[in-house]
Amino acid sequence: TIERKAIVPVRTLVGDLIAVRKATIPTEVAGKVVGLPVDEGTKVVGGETLLARIDDTWTTLDEAKIATQIAEKEATLAFAKDELKRYEGMLKDDAVPLSEVEQGRTLIKQLEASLSQLNVMLKEAQERKTRLDIIAPFDGSVVAKYAEVGEYVSIGSQIVDIVSTGRIDARIMVPEESLPLLAVDDELDIIVDALGLELRGKVFSINAQ
Repeated sequence: TIERKAIVPVRTLVGDLIAVRKATIPTEVAGKVVGLPVDEGTKVVGGETLLARIDDTWTTLDEAKIATQIAEKEATLAFAKDELKRYEGMLKDDAVPLSEVEQGRTLIKQLEASLSQLNVMLKEAQERKTRLDIIAPFDGSVVAKYAEVGEYVSIGSQIVDIVSTGRIDARIMVPEESLPLLAVDDELDIIVDALGLELRGKVFSINAQ
């Protein structure tokens, strides 16, 4: 039987397999690394796997010091408010000058501002403490490790590299004359030489590059 039909030309192109997500995980706090339970090749679960733990000694001390300062300021503020009430009562009887009452009010404002600043500092210290444990942000595998237990790391120091598992993209450079033959959602044969696999892939993006 002789038929007339469209023939789709076949062309073999070379590309790369790339992970959908890759990230270099840094530390957001400075300190000594006291735990590093992962190594290159370790599988990690996003939101669960501990990548590293930073020593909490100095963070805990900072938190305690600020909490003590807050308690002192609160006691001083309470005393200043009681004194102001007493002065305001005496002012009605002209027993103290108005300037002393104004000084008391100014002192209270200063103490309240100082107390507010200390509370912000305490929240910062508490937030730093929650970031001492560095957790994997997504499912994947550790492909590189940059720190070791006992090492001191500064803020922003790299700890590990993680690449995602699951979906893998094939990035293929297509000659311009072949682009009209491709469209998003087309299915193509993908051969992975290193693994001896022949797979079926779907085109999800075509960009100018």
